[in-house]
Amino acid sequence: MKALFWLAIKSLRHHPWRSLLLMVCLSAVTYVPWVGSVLLQRYGQDLHGRAAATPLVLGQPGNRFDLCLGALFFRKASLPPLHWSDYQALLERSDHVAVPLQLGFTVQELPLVCTTPEYFEQRALVCDSGHTPYAIRQVTLGSKAAAKFGVSIGDKLHSDPTAGFGLSGAPAQSLEVVGILHPTHGPDDRAIFASVQTAWLLHGFLHGHTDLGTLQNEQPNLILGSHSGGLILSGALVPDQAGESPNPVHLHKDAGALPLSTVILWPESDKARTLLQTEIETEGHFAILRPTTVVEDLMRYTLRFKTLIDRLVWLLGIGMLALFALVTALSSQMRSKEWTTLRRLGAPPGTVAGLLALEVGCIAMAALALAAAGTWITIQWLPNLVHAL
Repeated sequence: MKALFWLAIKSLRHHPWRSLLLMVCLSAVTYVPWVGSVLLQRYGQDLHGRAAATPLVLGQPGNRFDLCLGALFFRKASLPPLHWSDYQALLERSDHVAVPLQLGFTVQELPLVCTTPEYFEQRALVCDSGHTPYAIRQVTLGSKAAAKFGVSIGDKLHSDPTAGFGLSGAPAQSLEVVGILHPTHGPDDRAIFASVQTAWLLHGFLHGHTDLGTLQNEQPNLILGSHSGGLILSGALVPDQAGESPNPVHLHKDAGALPLSTVILWPESDKARTLLQTEIETEGHFAILRPTTVVEDLMRYTLRFKTLIDRLVWLLGIGMLALFALVTALSSQMRSKEWTTLRRLGAPPGTVAGLLALEVGCIAMAALALAAAGTWITIQWLPNLVHAL
């Protein structure tokens, strides 16, 4: 056996391109279904785990997947907003905890989640350092967000402008880091949290004031000109005043009409959840979803797609195995003189078959190792599929 193994290794090394071609073909056929299965399993675990921890999601009627994934994973969605008055109406009931979310803003492309302190209580989020945001322009970072930015308590971050570098849209605002959350190994780790009032500031519904004389002396470049007895100011003028400043920002819009992306509801019991969902569905004004149900539907669609991919992979595998058999048969014919030499040297019966089996086995083992290594690298470095939706 040792002699046959030595001969098999020598033969494979003598024909490196043939051996490499066969190994790559077999590893590709193995790698694709392995990666698909592992990624789908991880994808399902992330979705089901997050959905199970979120009883109900309330929003405007529209795409249920957008509404649910936005509430669970802070995914951007083009849905009509709720209003602050809708959230206040939910507070009149005592059988649940209602938590508003305002999404759509980012800080260096990471989601800025504007919410209330109840969110941290319901998700059991605690700070490793600092505290949760309670004032305008204060932010608390998830552990991965803090590591990405390399910031600490007291540092400043800037929100991404909503219209890029154009003249329209809300300008960037300066945000103060007041806390860093303990890792949760979930979507909260890569998010930045702020108060709901901060979202309204970014929308442009909150404004501050500054002394005109001070502005002319210290920042004359922000004054573009005059018109009808007034001054035209640059859109780059962003008052940077926290809530405790002498000239705080104030509201220029009806409070009840202020926008919210969604509201997450934590009923006190299963009975309260059923009653609340039935009541809201009967009224028909809003969409109320059970994330577990939405995730199960989404996974069914995903499994159908994976089944199609698996069938295509099986067809590809059959083709690859046919290619493997063809190359092996042609190689055996080309090595007929080698087999004759072995017989003349007194090789026992079955030596040729054993040698070919060892060569095929070595190639198969190398292909499996390559596929396993490729699968591991893909799992380690591929971004979380849930956030890429």
